[in-house]
Order: sequence, then C-alpha cells, then structure tokens
Amino acid sequence: QFGTIVTMTARIGDDDAVVAELTFEMSRLEESMDATESADAAVPPAKQTVTLQTTISIPAGEPVLITDFNSQDNPGETRLIGIVTAAVD
Repeated sequence: QFGTIVTMTARIGDDDAVVAELTFEMSRLEESMDATESADAAVPPAKQTVTLQTTISIPAGEPVLITDFNSQDNPGETRLIGIVTAAVD
C-alpha cells in the first residue's frame, strides 16, 4: 500500500482543550533512476516513506489548521492540509 495515512490519538487537556497526537505517513513508489534502464519485471519498485509526528492542543470548539507536510527531497510534491476541531461533552 502507498498513499497518505493520518492517525490521531486525543485526550482532554487543560481548560477543556483537546491534546491530539498526530502521525502523518506519506508513501509512494520510487521512480527509476534512469529511464533508459531496463526494469526487472520480477522486482517491484521500492517504496519510499516519510513520517511526521506532532502534538497539538486544540481549544474546545475552535478549528486548527495543520499544513505544510512537504518533502524537501521532492519540491512541488502534493502538500497535506487539514482542519481539525474538537468538542468536549
């Protein structure tokens, strides 16, 4: 499998804020180093994975923008942008 996987573990913090531990994993298949190379059909392309972990505090009922998960190795690659909001009942 390859693509983007986002996981989150949340707990109630101070002042009813929600503390979220986020993990972003982006993986893709590596491209051939040389387009003229003949690829061995029996060997699948290698998988490249980048993982980012962060913890944020989300005030109850307030949206938080998370952005800029962009690999420096691949400028112009798709960026991940998300909005997280939380409520404590």
